[in-house]
Amino acid sequence: MRSQHIVPGIAQISKLSGCFGQLADLSIAVRRSGGDRNEVLIYHMLGGLPKLQTLELCLVPSPPRIFPSDQWESQPFTAEAHSPVRNGHVKDLLINIALDEALARSIFDAISSAKGSSSHPLERLTVHPFGGQVATLGWPSVIDTDLLMVTAVIGHLWEVKRGERDDDETDAICA
Repeated sequence: MRSQHIVPGIAQISKLSGCFGQLADLSIAVRRSGGDRNEVLIYHMLGGLPKLQTLELCLVPSPPRIFPSDQWESQPFTAEAHSPVRNGHVKDLLINIALDEALARSIFDAISSAKGSSSHPLERLTVHPFGGQVATLGWPSVIDTDLLMVTAVIGHLWEVKRGERDDDETDAICA
């Protein structure tokens, strides 16, 4: 039996914000979708938690998409013509697993910018890519073996902390 991972969407995050506004510490998975509008909306919704000060995010890659047959993305990733893995699948996976200082700071800024004036500021954000087997997320299992080394290099845990004074820059640490 394949394990399932629960990744809340916009509706669930909205309910979380409405029911648990007193949360100060939270660890949650977020669906990574190349920084699209829905992904950014989730970060803003998390910023709407007025007491939230410490947040750990596990960024989970979106499930594979179906690509139109006339595009580069729809061509097989390997020489094996019957492979279910397409160029676009690999491209999307790499985009959604890659995590660098700039992305970690952008997520911190998106959450912080949604904080109200009477809210507690976000003090610390820990963000890391999904560390499990992507086959459990609907990706073909060949992705796990072929790209495991690459994903380990491009996806690191990052911690972003608010500066000691309000006008200080944030500090980002790669762990």
